[in-house]
Amino acid sequence: MLDPGLWSGWIWPVLAGLVGLVTLDAIRAVRVWTRALAVWRACAEAVFALPLAWVLHRQEFFNPAFVYDITAAGRPRIPSPR
Repeated sequence: MLDPGLWSGWIWPVLAGLVGLVTLDAIRAVRVWTRALAVWRACAEAVFALPLAWVLHRQEFFNPAFVYDITAAGRPRIPSPR
C-alpha cells in the first residue's frame, strides 16, 4: 500500500515526528504543560507534518500499483445492458 521508495528516506522523519508526538503526549499526561514542552511539541509536529505534506504533495505516499488497482483506471469496464 505504501510506496517502497519511502523507506529509503522520507518515512523516517515522519516516524520520528510521530514518536516525538506520542512521547510528548505521555509526558504531558503526568506533568504540567510548560513552555519547553510546548516548544518541543511544535518541533515534533513540524518534523511529522512537513515531510508528510511534501510526500503527499508529490503523490509519493501510496504505491502506484495500489493506486492503479483502486481507481477506475485499474477496473475492468463493465458493458452496459442494452
